[in-house]
Amino acid sequence: MPKALVTVGMSGSRDFGPGDAWKIWQILAAIENETLGPFLLLNGECPYGGADLIVSSWAAGAGWEVEGFPSEADAGWAYAKRNQAMVDRKPDLFLFFFKKGAGNRGTKMTRDMAKKAGLNVREYEI
Repeated sequence: MPKALVTVGMSGSRDFGPGDAWKIWQILAAIENETLGPFLLLNGECPYGGADLIVSSWAAGAGWEVEGFPSEADAGWAYAKRNQAMVDRKPDLFLFFFKKGAGNRGTKMTRDMAKKAGLNVREYEI
């Protein structure tokens, strides 16, 4: 019987750049090593790049399935709706990547939603 997918949600600052990627990749590799897959990544497909782009590109390259949750509009209500939809999928693990010195508003909001839902949350400040 095939092994069930380990579902991993993620949210992170849009302010992460290419120079930060290796730090995030190390975290993902460690998670992959400690938890036997296969994996499904849920991410918000932020059009501005940042953590969503870094994590989803690594995951796709590592053979993870990737499911995007793009926002309906470029507006706060739409981002909140999208983030809640990811939380409602009840991933096995939800990762949060905070950029030091950035606002991280959406990441904080999603983390709070995930904690309220009782999900397994891991936070990283980079």
